[in-house]
Amino acid sequence: INHTYDVSWNVFPGFADPNYFVSLGLKPHFADGWDNADAEAAADAANATVDQAQRAELYAQLQAATVADLPVIVVQEVPQASLVKPNVQGWQINPLGMVIVRGVSLE
Repeated sequence: INHTYDVSWNVFPGFADPNYFVSLGLKPHFADGWDNADAEAAADAANATVDQAQRAELYAQLQAATVADLPVIVVQEVPQASLVKPNVQGWQINPLGMVIVRGVSLE
């Protein structure tokens, strides 16, 4: 990213781990002019720990910094919907939007 643009439009699929968006959609802006050492430290620390409570707090800090500074603006998110007949049991969709068919049955 080298500031040879006025606006950039990027698309990122939704993944279960917030680090996917942070690493590809947010962290490059630390190198192209977004100067927020606290946000960068929170991003790095959140990616380095497996403690989910600590990660949630660090991502909350990163989110607050992102809202305050607006290095990126998320303008669209695709909703996920699923319609299932009442006789279908065990229908599940994982956080990635994929249907889990193990355990699905008809009654």
